[in-house]
Amino acid sequence: MFSIWASKVKGLSEICRGISDGGKGRRIGTSKDCLPMEVGRQPRLPVGLRDIVMTTSELIYPVIMFDKDGYTIVHVDEDWLTTMYSFTLKGRGGYIGCVVVDSDRRAFRIRNTKFVSGKGRFLGYTIFLTRMIRVEHTLDDKPLDMTLDDVKGRVLTDMKRSLNSTGDPDHWLGEMRKVKGAQSMREVIDLVLPYRDSRQFLKALREL
Repeated sequence: MFSIWASKVKGLSEICRGISDGGKGRRIGTSKDCLPMEVGRQPRLPVGLRDIVMTTSELIYPVIMFDKDGYTIVHVDEDWLTTMYSFTLKGRGGYIGCVVVDSDRRAFRIRNTKFVSGKGRFLGYTIFLTRMIRVEHTLDDKPLDMTLDDVKGRVLTDMKRSLNSTGDPDHWLGEMRKVKGAQSMREVIDLVLPYRDSRQFLKALREL
C-alpha cells in the first residue's frame, strides 16, 4: 500500500509564572489564571488560552495526518510525528501545510517545521548518507472546524486511490465500508492504522 504514497512524502509553553518546577513532580502553577497540575499529566488550560498555546505534545495520540496532496498517515505518538528523513524537510518543507487531527478530533494545520537534531546513532546518518532527524512542528493558532464526516471523507478519498493497486479489491472495499460506518474518531484511526502507519512508512523509505 505504501508505494502509492511513499513518494509524497514540546511540553507546554509557559503561560504564567511558576508553571515549571524542573520536572520534580510537585504540584505547580501559582497564577490564578491557571490551575494546579502535576508534571506528566495532560494540562487543562483556561478556555481563552487554548487556541494560542497548542503544541504537538498536547495532542491526543494516535493522530491522523493529511498531507497537502490528501494522502493519509497515522502517527502513534509525538515521537513519530516529529521524526522524518532530512530529505523530507529539505525537499517538501517537512509537514508544512499538513493537517493533523488527534483522537479527540481536534484539527490543526502545521504552520512550520524546523530541524532540531539528528536521531539515533551517528547523528542519524545511515551508510547511504540519508539522515533520520528530529523536528519541531508549529501549529496554527486556531483549530480547524472538522467534523467526523469530514475526516472520514478525506480518508475514503485517499483509500480510493489504492483500490486499483490492491491485490484484493473486495477486501479493500470492505475496509472502506468500515471507515464509512465508523462512529468515532478513534474507530477511524484504528481502522486506518494497519495501512497508513508512519513507522512502516519510514521503514519503507529506508529500504528504497
